[in-house]
Order: sequence, then structure tokens, then C-alpha cells
Amino acid sequence: MTEAPAPAAAPAPSPRRRVGAAVTGPPRLARAEVLRLRSRRLVIGLLALGFAVLLLVTGIAFTQHARPTAADLAAARTAQQVQIADCQAHVVGPSGASDQACAGIPLDAFLPHSPFLATQGLPAGATAVAGGFAVLLLLVGLTTGGADWSAHTLTVLFTWEPRRARVVLTRAGVLLGLAVLLGVTAQVVWTGLGALLATSRGTWGLPSGFWPQLLGIQARGVLLGLLAAAGGYCLALLVRNTGAALGIAFVYLAIVENALRGFLPATRPYLLAENIAGLLTPGGITIPMPSRTPGPVGVFSTSTLTVVHLSNLRAGGWLALGVIALLALATEITRRRDLT
Repeated sequence: MTEAPAPAAAPAPSPRRRVGAAVTGPPRLARAEVLRLRSRRLVIGLLALGFAVLLLVTGIAFTQHARPTAADLAAARTAQQVQIADCQAHVVGPSGASDQACAGIPLDAFLPHSPFLATQGLPAGATAVAGGFAVLLLLVGLTTGGADWSAHTLTVLFTWEPRRARVVLTRAGVLLGLAVLLGVTAQVVWTGLGALLATSRGTWGLPSGFWPQLLGIQARGVLLGLLAAAGGYCLALLVRNTGAALGIAFVYLAIVENALRGFLPATRPYLLAENIAGLLTPGGITIPMPSRTPGPVGVFSTSTLTVVHLSNLRAGGWLALGVIALLALATEITRRRDLT
């Protein structure tokens, strides 16, 4: 009795098909981009530098703050009274003017090491961490958008996934996820370090509503880092070079915005620096604006000032709108441009 022939094995997929299947589709594109970011030494170095600077600054703060002893407080009060008496002796004015002018000398100014006040230090540190990591994430976004053009990696990727808009948006999504993860991690690390500072080198004494306000600052700081990463990525996509994009960003921030601020003060509510400050500052900021009023002979006077308030919502919305517009422009130009 003869055996039935074995069924023929299915042909193995060609190497080209396997590689293409590994990179196409949003989930696979996202995994490939995660691996690319994890493997880029510049990105790892920048992030390691950011956390190292955070630890270094906290270590310096440990040496500059301390809880005052009873002897320190007594010596500080004596020095404060001497300083107030000397101030009152040199202030000339009506009765009571010297007391009002010299009453604002704080006791902490006479301590050898001031205590770390959690009510002031934690929000200030959260704002500084947000600004520092926004700069780092801007650099990460610049290298993500520009390095692959310089190395022709993006050109090769487009041969396997010709839908360029999908590639651009998937890479942007991965970058934004990284920005949120790093921003939250940095704020959590700072909160722990700040709590350690307040416990060992300062005081707590938190007012009601402190933690929601601090969480608001930290959340807006994470949003700032996200917008910085996306803005750097889009700018580098447009110019196809990390160095050129970094130069454009520097020239705009250092020269163009200062020129606009000086010669066209009406543009201040729309400038990047003012909106960043409006986003991070609790409650926003107010900007004095010159108001033109007609004079008696038709000459315009600029002596009158009006105040423009940049709330957190307005500043964040304006920054987000600019980044979204930049992303749409970068996506459309990348979709249409020649790869050579």
C-alpha cells in the first residue's frame, strides 16, 4: 500500500515582503519609531543630561538651605533690628515714612542659610523643570525631524510606506508620547526631591489649595514640553536639517522676537516668550500695551497704556494653534516634495 504524498509546503515570503510588512501600518510604524528613538545616542544623551542637571541643582540647593537654629534666629533678629534702625536714621520724610520704608527687610536675609519653603520652592522648581525640559524636548524634536533626512533614513522608509502623511503623523505621535512620559517623570522626580528638601532643609506650612495649584503648573509644564517637541520636529521636517532648524529657532527667539517687542509692541500678546510665560504662570500674565489717542492737533500720543491679560487658556491655545498649523504645513510639504 503506497503512502499519500505529503502536501507541498507554502512558499516562504520573500525578504522584501517581510521587511515591508515589518514597517508598514500605524502600529508597526510606531514600534519602529520607538526603537529608533531608543537607539539614538543623542536623544539618550540629552535626556540623561537633563536629569543629571536636575539632580545637580537639587544637590546644590541642599548645601544652600538649612533649618535655622535658635542661635541663628536670635542673631538674625539682632542684625535685622540694627539694619532697621540704620535705615530709619537715614530716611528723610514725614512722620511714619521711615517706619514704612524700612519695615520690609525680611528676617531670612540675615540668616546664614535660609530654609527651603515648600510654598515657594516647589512651584518655582516645577516651573524651572518645565522650562528646562521644554528646551531638551525641543532639541529632541529637532533631531527627530532633521537627522533622518540627513541620513536618508526617511527616504528609505518612504519606499516601504509610500503614504507619507501616515509616516509623518505616526512619528509625531510617538514623539509626543515620549514628551508626555518624560515631562511627567521629570515633574514627579522634582516633587520627590522638593519634598525631601522641605522635610530636611526647610518647612512645609502649605496653604489650602496648594496642591491643585502645583499640579496645574506641572500639567502646563508637560504641555509646554509636548508643544516644544512637536514644534522642533515640524521645523526640522520643513528645512530637512537639524542644524539649520536650530539656527532658525535661535535667530527667531534672540533677534526677531526682540525686534518685534521693541518696534511693534502691539505684537507682544502673540510672541512666543510672552505666551510661554502666560502658560506657566498661575493665572497668566498682564502685558502693558501703548494706546494711541488723538492729540489736540491731530498728533497721536502713546503715553496712555492699556493692559492685556494673557490667561493660561489663551496662551496655551495660541501656542497649540501655532504648532498644529506648523504640523499641517510640514505634513503637506513632506507629502508633496521630491525626495532627492
